[in-house]
Amino acid sequence: MRVLGIDPGLVASGYGIVDFNGRREALAEAGVIRAGGRELTARLCHIHRSVADILEEWRPEVLVIEEV
Repeated sequence: MRVLGIDPGLVASGYGIVDFNGRREALAEAGVIRAGGRELTARLCHIHRSVADILEEWRPEVLVIEEV
């Protein structure tokens, strides 16, 4: 099972992708989406496009988002 976890933010959003195989887990990818220095609508569009790209590339089965 592949899980994408997101730590949301309007300036920087962290994410991590973890693969689970039975009792073993492995970090597949981790990064930060940096959206600061723009108007709010531009930041939200950048975050949306970045998350869409991550979803398309990694195809997680589960998505978890930290509560703001």
